[in-house]
Amino acid sequence: MPAGKHKATDDLADDPEPPDEEFRETSKPDEEHEDKGRARKKRKPYPSSTETKHGGELVTKKVRGKRGILKQVTEVPLDILFEIFSQLDPIDLLHLARTTKSLRAVMMHPSSASIWRKALANVIDLPGCPDDMQEPKYASLIFETFCHYCLASNVHNIVWETGKRVCSECCFDSNLYTYNFDIEQLPRSITRELVPCVDIKTTEIRPTGRRHKLTRTFYCVKTAKQWNSEYKALVDGDKAKLVEWKRVKRTKRELILAHANLCEEWFSCRSLAQTEKLEQVKEDRIKHITAKLTELGWGEEIQRMDIYEFESHPNIGVKKGLTDRIWENIKPKVVQFMEDVKARRLVREKKNTMKCRQALMEEVRQAYALTCPPNSIIPPATDIYCFKPFLSIIEDTPFNEDVTIESFHDVMHLLPTLIEDWRRRKDRQLLDMIATATTLSDVDEKYLHLATTTFSCIACHYRKCSLTYPRILVHKCASSTYFCLVKWEKSELAELFSNLRRTTWNYGRQINFNTAMYQETRKVVKLCGLDPDTTTVEGMDTLNPIFECVYCYNNIKGRCCLTWRAAPCHILSRHEANTAALKLLDAGLQSAALAQLTQLTFEQQGTYLSDNLFCCVYCQKRGHLIDLKNHIVEIHPKLKTDPRSDIVPVLDEDPALSNNQFYSFFDPWAHY
Repeated sequence: MPAGKHKATDDLADDPEPPDEEFRETSKPDEEHEDKGRARKKRKPYPSSTETKHGGELVTKKVRGKRGILKQVTEVPLDILFEIFSQLDPIDLLHLARTTKSLRAVMMHPSSASIWRKALANVIDLPGCPDDMQEPKYASLIFETFCHYCLASNVHNIVWETGKRVCSECCFDSNLYTYNFDIEQLPRSITRELVPCVDIKTTEIRPTGRRHKLTRTFYCVKTAKQWNSEYKALVDGDKAKLVEWKRVKRTKRELILAHANLCEEWFSCRSLAQTEKLEQVKEDRIKHITAKLTELGWGEEIQRMDIYEFESHPNIGVKKGLTDRIWENIKPKVVQFMEDVKARRLVREKKNTMKCRQALMEEVRQAYALTCPPNSIIPPATDIYCFKPFLSIIEDTPFNEDVTIESFHDVMHLLPTLIEDWRRRKDRQLLDMIATATTLSDVDEKYLHLATTTFSCIACHYRKCSLTYPRILVHKCASSTYFCLVKWEKSELAELFSNLRRTTWNYGRQINFNTAMYQETRKVVKLCGLDPDTTTVEGMDTLNPIFECVYCYNNIKGRCCLTWRAAPCHILSRHEANTAALKLLDAGLQSAALAQLTQLTFEQQGTYLSDNLFCCVYCQKRGHLIDLKNHIVEIHPKLKTDPRSDIVPVLDEDPALSNNQFYSFFDPWAHY
C-alpha cells in the first residue's frame, strides 16, 4: 500500500472506482451486443510500458524475465483456477485481484465468493464474515493495515461499525472524526451509545511543558450527521418510533461489537503466535550460526562470551531463516565480529590478570617491611612495581601462568639495594627543589638534615604542618591519587595507579619546598642563638626550646607556649610573619613548660586523637599507646621488654600535641 498522504483511489482495480472490495455483476456477451447502439467516446490508447513508437508504428519491447505471464492465467480452466485460488491466503487473493483487470473481473465476480470463503476458512480460528459485509471487504479489513481515508500504512485502529481502518491523523480531521460528545447537536447519550467510534492513544502537552499520555474516543462525523437527521425526524413525532429506532441501532451495534470482540481476541492470539514463531525462527538461526561457527573453531569463544552480545549482533539475532546463501553473505562479517570479541576478551583478561598481579605489590611491600626495623624508609608499592626485577616477573610471565607472592621469592634479596638506589634519586629531587626555591648554591646532602629545610604538602596544607627529612619520603600523601596536580589517568602507568589507588612517589607534585617556612624557621633558630645554616633537626629536637607568643597571651589561660616546630607555623598563620611576637622562655619557665607539655602529650597519646600515631615494633600494628600496650601483652607476651622500646612513634605522624600549642603559667601580674 502506498504510504503517502493523498486522495484514496481504488486499490483493487486499474479503473478509478471506489475501493469497496465488493462483488460486481459483469455484463454478458449478448448484453454487450445490445449496448452497441449507445454511442460511447473511446479514449485514445497510450502505448504501454513495453511498447514505444518507432517511425509512426508501435514496436513491442522485449521483456526480460517472467513479466507479463500472469495475464495468461485467465486462459486456465475456471475449475482448476478456482481450486488453486481456494488454497491461497486471503491476503494473497487481495494482491492477486490487483494485478490485471481480467483477473479482477474473475476475482470480484459473485461466482468467486466460494473462493473467498474457502480462503478465509483456511485461516485458523478466524471469526466468520459478518452478514452485512462481503468477503473481499472483510479480508481487506482484517489482513490489510492501511488507512481507508489517506492510505497511510501500518494502521491498527479499526472502526468496526463502518468497516474501516483509520490513522491517528485522520482522527483529528474534524470532517471525518471528532472527540466532541455534542457532535451535530446529537444528544450525548446517543453519541456515546450508538455512534461508531474508535479509541486513539494520544499525547497532550500541558501548559507546564510536560507531555501527558491519554486515550481519547473519536466519533464518526458522517454517521453522526446521518443519524442526527433521522433523530430530528423522530424526536418530535411518535415516541414509540424513536424508541424502536434506538433499539434497532443498538441491537445492530451490539452484534457488530460482539463480532469485533471475537476479532480482537483473534488478533491477540495471532500476534502472540506470530511473535512465538518469529522467536523460534530467531532461535533456530542462532543455533545454526552457532553450529557453523563451531565448525570454524569458534565454539569455545562463543561459550566464553556474553550470550546477549552474541545474540544482539545484527547478522545473528535476526528473526529470519538462515539459508546457505545467506550464510555465505554474512559469514565474513560474523567471523570478523568473533575476532573482535576475542581481541576484546584478551585485552579484558590481560587487564584483570595485571590487576591481580599488581595488587601483589602491596603484599610484597608488607612482607619486606616486617623484616625491617620500624620506620624504615620503604617506597610505595607502585615504586616497587617499577623496579626492573619485579616488573619483569609481572609483565613477562605468560598470562596463562599464575603469579603469587612466592613468585618474588628469588628477587626479594635485591630490595635493599633497589631501595637504596631509589632513595638516592629521591634525595636528588628534594635537593633540586631546595636549589630552585632558594638562592643557595652547591646544595648537597647536608641541607636535607637542617632544621630550616621543611617541605609542604598540598593535601596537608590545611593542617599548617611542616614536613622534614626523612619523613617526607614516607609521607602518605606523596603517593595519593586524590591530591594529584597532574592528570595521572593519561599516564603509561594509569592502570597501575588505578588498581593500587596510589601513584609513584610525588608523581602528582604534591610535595614542594616551603620557602616561607624556611625563612621563619631560620628566625626561630637564631632566637635560640644557633646558626641556621648548620643546625640540624636532631639538634633542635635535643634542645627542644619552648617559645611564647606575646601577642596571644590569654588573661584566663596564661602564656601561649609553642614548640620550635609549631612556632614558624603559628607566626605565618596568625601574625603575618611578624617574628617580634615570639620570645624564648627563660630556663626556669622552660623546664616547667616541658614538664607540662610532656603531661599533656601523654594524656593525648592514650586517646583516639592519637590513633595510628604509634606502632608495635614486632608486627608494626598501629594504634594509640593504651591499645598497643594491651596488644603486646596479649599477642607478644614473650617478646615484651619495655613499653618505651616496644612501642615507637610512626615516622609519618607527629606524636606531640595535635597543634604543638598549649597555654601555661597564668600570671596575674604579667603584661601589667
